[in-house]
Amino acid sequence: MSNWTWIDSVILLGSFAVMLLIGWYYERMRISSEGFLVAGRDVKYIKLTATVLATDIGGGFTIGLTGIAFASGFSASWMVFTGFAGCILVARFMIPKVKHFGDRFKQFTLPDFLEYRYSKRSKLIGSIITIFASVTFVGTQITAGSAVIQAASGIDASLAAWISGLIVIAYTALGGLAAVIMTDLIQWIIIVIGIFTLALPLGLRAVGGIDGLIANLPASYFSLGEISIWTVAGWMMSIIPAWFISMTTWQRIYAAKDVKTAKRAYYTTAIVEWPIFALVGTLLGMSAKVLYPGIESEQALPTLLTNVLPIGATGFVVAAFAAAVMSTASGLLIVATATSVRDIYQSFINRQATEKQIMKYSRLMTVAFGIGSLAIALYLPFVIKLLLYGYAFQAALFFPVMFGLFWKRANATAAFWSLLIAGLGSVCWAILDNPFGLDPIYFGMPTSLVLMLVLSYTTTHSGTERLDLFDGFSAVSSSTLSANAGPKGLEG
Repeated sequence: MSNWTWIDSVILLGSFAVMLLIGWYYERMRISSEGFLVAGRDVKYIKLTATVLATDIGGGFTIGLTGIAFASGFSASWMVFTGFAGCILVARFMIPKVKHFGDRFKQFTLPDFLEYRYSKRSKLIGSIITIFASVTFVGTQITAGSAVIQAASGIDASLAAWISGLIVIAYTALGGLAAVIMTDLIQWIIIVIGIFTLALPLGLRAVGGIDGLIANLPASYFSLGEISIWTVAGWMMSIIPAWFISMTTWQRIYAAKDVKTAKRAYYTTAIVEWPIFALVGTLLGMSAKVLYPGIESEQALPTLLTNVLPIGATGFVVAAFAAAVMSTASGLLIVATATSVRDIYQSFINRQATEKQIMKYSRLMTVAFGIGSLAIALYLPFVIKLLLYGYAFQAALFFPVMFGLFWKRANATAAFWSLLIAGLGSVCWAILDNPFGLDPIYFGMPTSLVLMLVLSYTTTHSGTERLDLFDGFSAVSSSTLSANAGPKGLEG
């Protein structure tokens, strides 16, 4: 039986009110479109680390990890290892080039890069893929959040989805990425207190500590080899490439104060995710297995949180979980907005848009995408499946982006056809319910790779491409580039 009381309701609603106040504060500051979309390109280490962590450790990811640990034990931590690997690789290879590009040419989105490196039509396809994936991800987060709120408080799942979703839409539409990053910092503090210092110790106490887990679970639960190597490989293929092509990654690199700050934030995130968060999540899932062995795996965390915590602690921990959900959802929502504004509205609809028009359109699209995501949350509540499909739909972006960054022979023709065929093919593969039992990524990524290689070797560069994009980037500081950004950048 749940321990939820009116005290818990006050705590949860209070955390929601704080998020709204932050959005209102930034709206009152009358931030510019640059502040709204990339937080002014001056975010420092603490805030940047918090927003990267809070965005990645969301509701779908947390429910997924604890659910897999409920069924398989410690080997579920391989799912989080993908985050560790992704962060390290991004810090090592991506950040210097992406930060250089964003500062030098005053860019806002990943599709901005596709246009500058390849062509406008590549940008359009990349924009559609980015918006679709982002809206899908927001839906998975809201679904996860409503499940926990419903389990804890007894509120109808649809009402819980509307409550959490509308809060996210409101503070994101009011303050943009500047508000998102500030709320991420506060939400991460709530997550640390609620999940790391309350949920974990109280959950372990309920099962008799580590000794209780050992006494009540099979030995296989304490092995890293319980999950098949093919499943782990699927996670690696699905999630690690997404770190390179996710707009949340590009946007936060653009927003960082400088390259050093961005690298430190991503290295810190790697260590926190694995082994720290991996250990916390797996222990929570295993504790739920001991206490409630008959429930479905995706109910492991909601059931544990709402039954082992005392009055007050329940509200705080559910607020922490809601914070994890909302931070990821808001980060992805601003991605969809930025892509729509920069890569659709300013590029194809109104190239001479004023600052006032850009801000009006930004807030309008934030609300529109948020409502669309709520529809996904309410009518397609398959958290892990949707999350991994979302990564799969982005598979078409990986090789055009990577080759664009690191291989000058890659050209606009190869990028366009790779994005189009691999992107549409991945969607069709999912609609056909994964032929041969293979996820869409097993179609999308190989197809994209072959097309990029074959067409880059058999066709020539077009007049739209900028092959000098990163010449000499390592020798030039971000501050110098920002001060000297010239007419070569896209001017909307």
